[in-house]
Amino acid sequence: MVVAVALWYHGGKWIAKKADGQVQEITEDAANALIQAGTPVVDAITEGLSEAVSELGDVTLGLIKGAGIALVEGVGDTYDYVSDRLAPHRVDAVAITWSLIIYSLTAYTIMNRVRNS
Repeated sequence: MVVAVALWYHGGKWIAKKADGQVQEITEDAANALIQAGTPVVDAITEGLSEAVSELGDVTLGLIKGAGIALVEGVGDTYDYVSDRLAPHRVDAVAITWSLIIYSLTAYTIMNRVRNS
């Protein structure tokens, strides 16, 4: 006989939640015997599974937190790597970047003046 901590009737079937948290389908005769023994019958399946849903939520939250931390650490490590690789060429890289910005703005200005004239 199944030792259950809760019973519920769902979709024409009796479902029992055991003390170890496992859920299994049982016969109507077994359900009647458990009800006579004093096992509570819950009204909705969510009442019997609330602990499992809560645990799933905690695991999901932990996964999201872990992914966020990993993303931030990955971005930081990538920045450190690129910074270390560019360190010997930092002055050149900054000069080239500013040159490209100035050249791009100049070309944009010239194109707009030609287009508007």
